[in-house]
Amino acid sequence: MISEKTVELNLTTELVNYLFVMTGVRPYILAPSQAQEGTLGFDTAIGFPGTGRPYLIQYKRAEFRVRRNEYLYHLNHTARQDQHLRLYILERLGWDVFYALPLFHTPTQVINNRRRLLPMTLYLRPSWMIPVGGIAAMVGHHEVRHNLTTGVTTIHSEEGREIESKFDFFDFARVLNNDEEFSNEKLNSFFKDFNNVFANEQTFEYEQIKIEPQDKEDNYAFKGLSSIIF
Repeated sequence: MISEKTVELNLTTELVNYLFVMTGVRPYILAPSQAQEGTLGFDTAIGFPGTGRPYLIQYKRAEFRVRRNEYLYHLNHTARQDQHLRLYILERLGWDVFYALPLFHTPTQVINNRRRLLPMTLYLRPSWMIPVGGIAAMVGHHEVRHNLTTGVTTIHSEEGREIESKFDFFDFARVLNNDEEFSNEKLNSFFKDFNNVFANEQTFEYEQIKIEPQDKEDNYAFKGLSSIIF
């Protein structure tokens, strides 16, 4: 089984190349820093020159269940088990946030399908992935399952719920090819919102949803998370 980093690196490489071929513009990638690296989140003090539209992508590795012919993805593998809720809030603040769920899990698949991995991936917005129990139940361990036989995707805690909306790569590409131009000020607003939600030192509240301060010692807080700026 491949690592989450393998998924992230290969899909990010293909995304950058795809956007360059389609538009002639090569996007860049920024990942948030851990506290151990000197900064928690994005260092907005340095500023981000130029324009660009940010897309925050949470990459997940897949576990394949042979008997059920399905892929399984774990959510909230962080100290506070609230990453899914944080991603949901960031999306509600108006930003493009997606999970990238690969339909591949072995090194052989990565090698044999290089340059073709983007169509072998599902793209889901956090708001499409509400477990039984609603928003309040988004904290805690959850699993997303995608059955290759039925094509049905579900989110599970103790009980499963079908995820009715999901993007294949061609749906996702239409979002990426949006012509809206973002200013430098707008781009910095994204990083500030990210830090408020993901690197908060105080309790953050949005529409009566409370997010506890981020655990600075959590090495998994930003695992598999990066922003592609286009």
